[in-house]
Amino acid sequence: MNDILDKYKQIQLDDESEELFDVFSFSHSDSNEYNLRSSTELKNKDRVLLQKVLYYSAKSKGLEHTAIEKLLDLTIKELDYQYTRKEHLDNKSGFLLTLWGIFTVSLVDRQILKDMMGYIASGKLLQIVFGIMFFLSLLVSLLCVVSSLMIGKMYRFEFNEVEANFLSVSLDKEISYVALLEAYTNICVRNLKTEKDRKKLLDISIISIAIYVVITILI
Repeated sequence: MNDILDKYKQIQLDDESEELFDVFSFSHSDSNEYNLRSSTELKNKDRVLLQKVLYYSAKSKGLEHTAIEKLLDLTIKELDYQYTRKEHLDNKSGFLLTLWGIFTVSLVDRQILKDMMGYIASGKLLQIVFGIMFFLSLLVSLLCVVSSLMIGKMYRFEFNEVEANFLSVSLDKEISYVALLEAYTNICVRNLKTEKDRKKLLDISIISIAIYVVITILI
């Protein structure tokens, strides 16, 4: 990918387009916000160059002769799907948290808590392992569910610089499309990472609950 981008490093825009690109090029900042910032201030120079290639193609060929609009549409649809999947993960987290609460309450009503404490104090290796796994599975399940909820933030496009956004769409259609594509693509990538991390945590929580149930049945 870098080799391909290297071929376009010498791209020259006309003065007006170069000035618009420098002002309105879009990229995410370290603060997780998606603001319009000068391309000279952005750290990720490859992303800036990629935007410039898209902008140059749109200006030289015409936006209708590129797939930028189609790609932007697909990216926005993917973002909508991500919000739907987020709701599913939130519901799953809520269910697991409720299940954990039921199991915890059951410890108060049953002899199992005293039995587990007796296992750990028995001095027998197998019983000690069972006792530790019993309490550890319950703790790990809770921590994973809570962690999943805590990292469940989904990034969105934020209109933090309203005037700049309005200016970009009024002054140059092509730079607006490139800027929005960059913003939404970055948002989708970050959301996918968050989604993957949440799924992993919830899978661990489910396994921990399964271990808890098996130990409860065995004793």
